Amino acid sequence: STTTIAKDHISPAIATLIANPTFMSGIVAWAMAQLLKVFTSFFVERRWNFNMLFASGGMPSSHSALCVALTTSVAICHGVSDALFPVCLWFSLIVMHDAIGVRR
Repeated sequence: STTTIAKDHISPAIATLIANPTFMSGIVAWAMAQLLKVFTSFFVERRWNFNMLFASGGMPSSHSALCVALTTSVAICHGVSDALFPVCLWFSLIVMHDAIGVRR
């Protein structure tokens, strides 16, 4: 079967990361933000710019999306009383504050 073949060929470290909901929520949020940059760029410039998939800067902020997804996932998986949550929250706030400054 395909899953057995994939299991045999994926390193245990990668398989562990893929099974981690916090890691995957961050990756999915980052990828969605990067993809949305192509569409927001199209609406502003009226031309498709697929270089935005790999560009930093612009809206939406993929760094902020990643941090908020990680913070939300930690809150859901571990609870807001866990020691990891305030670390993630402050990290997210710092990244978003920095993103606001970059876009001025």
